[in-house]
Amino acid sequence: MATTRIDRVDRPTKPWRARYTADGRRYAKQFRTKADAERWLTAQLAARDRGEHFDPEGGKVPLAEWWPHFLESLPPDRAPATLSRYGSLWRNHVEPVFGSVALNRITVEAVQRWLNALQETRSPDTARQARQLLGAMLRLAVQRGRLARNPVDLVRSPRTTPRRQLILHSAEVETLAAAADGRRPGAGDLVRFLAATGLRFGEAVALRAGSIDLDSGAVVVERSASEGAGGMTEGPTKSRRRRVVYMGPRLGARLRPLVEGRNPDDRVFTAAEGGPLWYSAFRRDVWNPARRVLPAAKRDVTPHDLRDAYAVAAIRAGADLIEVSRALGHSTPAVTAAHYADHFDAQRARRRAADLEEASNVVAMRPRTTDAT
Repeated sequence: MATTRIDRVDRPTKPWRARYTADGRRYAKQFRTKADAERWLTAQLAARDRGEHFDPEGGKVPLAEWWPHFLESLPPDRAPATLSRYGSLWRNHVEPVFGSVALNRITVEAVQRWLNALQETRSPDTARQARQLLGAMLRLAVQRGRLARNPVDLVRSPRTTPRRQLILHSAEVETLAAAADGRRPGAGDLVRFLAATGLRFGEAVALRAGSIDLDSGAVVVERSASEGAGGMTEGPTKSRRRRVVYMGPRLGARLRPLVEGRNPDDRVFTAAEGGPLWYSAFRRDVWNPARRVLPAAKRDVTPHDLRDAYAVAAIRAGADLIEVSRALGHSTPAVTAAHYADHFDAQRARRRAADLEEASNVVAMRPRTTDAT
């Protein structure tokens, strides 16, 4: 290990050199005065002892060269859908602006300007996710000793306005399903299935015939499909947990031709030609044309909104928070409560109103008695 020291060198403008060793590497810097060298060396040794040392040269790597290191640092069980989203955010929003910029040249001001411009052309949610990705990449650089701080931490986060929930009632779901059948025979059964079980679209695409028990109505959810630049991939569900949901007998009867007599590994829902069902193609060819039959206020509904239709119907049927959370495959009941608090409150209010009405009717029906005179 090299000695930590300050010595003179043959350089007129900066004759003092400070040297030290950290992480098995030698570092040196020259200064105009000995006092400057001492202050710098003290700061570097303190950072080293705290485990916060960073390599001044390591930050010169362009962000595009850091991208593969970031991908390699991710947990191996990261969901394919998450990796696909990272790739899209990187290619479309982060790389075009910062790909050629060195890590240590990415400033708070540059990130804030980028984020402000992004919010003008993209949704708040996209801007938020792009910020999170850039922040995660630079956080890794800090952890690996290439940066002293993460500039994204000092950037004001974009405000997000929650999207208004578009809740389809049972009659509207059936209207939409019938229109989907008109676009492609059998497509309506997927619409009915999503609304009746609360599965995500990718979970339905990954569903196999062997995962459905037509007698009990049980549907075992273990996998999810996602689309990316490299094609369609399958991995664990978003919560990485196996769950079982149940469908009613009428829906089971509709799905019987898709399940009965099939190979257990056959997909239940497929494209028209029998291959994997792509979300983008389904939206273009079936969903978007079919939803025109809905009232104008609900024509922006997406397949994901059918999870809301399921959740609200379950709440109105008396399902509690834990039941709804498990059926939807949320990571915690807190996530479910955040999404559907208003609907749980409304259900409790309806029950109280009914109880109060019953109580008031009982009082009104009691015969009046008069005192004897």
